[in-house]
Amino acid sequence: MSTAQMPESLRKSVAGSSFYAGMRILPRAEREAMFAIYGFCRAVDDIADDQQGNRAMRTAQMQQWRDDISALYVGRNAGQAAFLADAVQQFGLEQADFIAVIDGMQMDLDGDIRWPAFATLDLYCDRVASAVGRLSVRTFGMERDPGLAL
Repeated sequence: MSTAQMPESLRKSVAGSSFYAGMRILPRAEREAMFAIYGFCRAVDDIADDQQGNRAMRTAQMQQWRDDISALYVGRNAGQAAFLADAVQQFGLEQADFIAVIDGMQMDLDGDIRWPAFATLDLYCDRVASAVGRLSVRTFGMERDPGLAL
């Protein structure tokens, strides 16, 4: 499944972002994968930032993303995560990195991260930023170890 099957709201988020302009120059496969990664990140970030929904409902939405990502990696119906399948297969994207992003968004839901202790900040940054970097460097063709070092 390509990003063409991404939900319309996510496709619009990708196309309406400054991220879109920079990624357009990539070869098609890499571009599609980066748009899929961005769409995923945007979807879970929107859940975390939704001030209208209650925390229990938003936590359930995050759990559905976890379940769908897990299903994707074992070849079952991936539900809302199905648009990530091509990128995962083509670039060897690791399940743990998608789950880390969800876990970071869950940290926002659980406690509204503000002025945390350094260890909490470090964990949060790994989940919401470094995990995205690990997904990205794989898409850009870096081998695993140099990508992790970067």
